[in-house]
Amino acid sequence: MIFEKKNLESIFKNKQEEMIEHVLKHRQNGYNFMVNKNDNFDQLYQIFLDTCKDRFEGIKFKKPSFKYWAYVLDKLFFETKWHNHSKTSDLVGVFYLKVAKTEQGIALYEGKQQTKKIVPTKIFKPKEYDLIIFKNNLLHRPLLPLDKGDFRLSINMEVFIDNRYKI
Repeated sequence: MIFEKKNLESIFKNKQEEMIEHVLKHRQNGYNFMVNKNDNFDQLYQIFLDTCKDRFEGIKFKKPSFKYWAYVLDKLFFETKWHNHSKTSDLVGVFYLKVAKTEQGIALYEGKQQTKKIVPTKIFKPKEYDLIIFKNNLLHRPLLPLDKGDFRLSINMEVFIDNRYKI
């Protein structure tokens, strides 16, 4: 279940090219990699934390990391897999900095996995600048754009919360 969806276009539209350039300049081998620290991404992470606080009254975080990961699909890397963030966080934020022209969205699976073949229970199709927040154990998989040459870039953020707060 997606807890929150918020569009941040008014904040990041004028920074999009700069942010994409920053990510690609520091790109490591692969499609999923940590992004070097930068004021724009720190601002994004703070908005993620503030949105969590607004959504979950009284929530307390355990040392927010201010770390972010880029997930890039393009002609160099065009792969995706089902996964969750249960070992690395309690809450996850995904910010869609650039969606593909032939964007298919993100597949979500709510419930217990019964077989090896996972059938999505929901597909969310983001717009550019959408921030979504969900629980760490939500099984999800970015769907590949229809055109293998399309460029897609999302920024993933995570945070642990105080054990006394139940989501």
